Amino acid sequence: MGRGDDPYFWMTIYEGTMTVDGTTVDLSGTTVFDLLDAGGVNFPPLVNYFEARKGRWGGYLDTNFIGLNFENEFSTRLPGRSISADLDFTYILINAGLIYTVAEWTEGTGTTAFDFMGGLRYTHYDIDLDIDPLPVDLSATLDWWDITLGARLRGEYDSGWFWSLRGDLAGADIEARFSAQVVGAFGRDFTLGSVNMSWMAGYRYLYQDWDDGDDAVDLTTHGPMVGLRFRF
Repeated sequence: MGRGDDPYFWMTIYEGTMTVDGTTVDLSGTTVFDLLDAGGVNFPPLVNYFEARKGRWGGYLDTNFIGLNFENEFSTRLPGRSISADLDFTYILINAGLIYTVAEWTEGTGTTAFDFMGGLRYTHYDIDLDIDPLPVDLSATLDWWDITLGARLRGEYDSGWFWSLRGDLAGADIEARFSAQVVGAFGRDFTLGSVNMSWMAGYRYLYQDWDDGDDAVDLTTHGPMVGLRFRF
């Protein structure tokens, strides 16, 4: 049985638009560093991948949580009067499902395996805008579920190096019109004291096309990843 817990940082870049109550915002070119620089952190980003396997079967849980707060104050033409805007923004992305190893073979000093992966993806955007002293209090939640079907090719070597390439598709108008994800990563095992660990680097690409009434998301989220793996 194999288990791994991988906290990592996803340096996201956004391309596309988000529409809330009929108002569309173009996020193209925005990065996670822009968001962190412009706003305060309500809670630190919680990004983690957990996987457990026994025999041919396994399961995975990939979680992304971030909460930001944006505050700004604008002067008016009236002396001593100002308008303050307060925006709370929460983003949650969860991928979870099952893994089945279809084939596994040994070549030289390494092992390569091919897996089927299927599960659910939950996306959640929570936006809360308050403008004082104006009577503006806008709250909106954009969230939906996808059924994902995908596959993964992975390799592990006696030298400690490993790599993986996985992808999945979702949509078919179940909730999202279409969604696609590709994740490639590589790394190497090492031991820190009595703890078996690995460093990991890679790239993640996620495209989502969803709409519901006056709300819509047509957004690509992509960027490099770095992290650690703790093996149990």
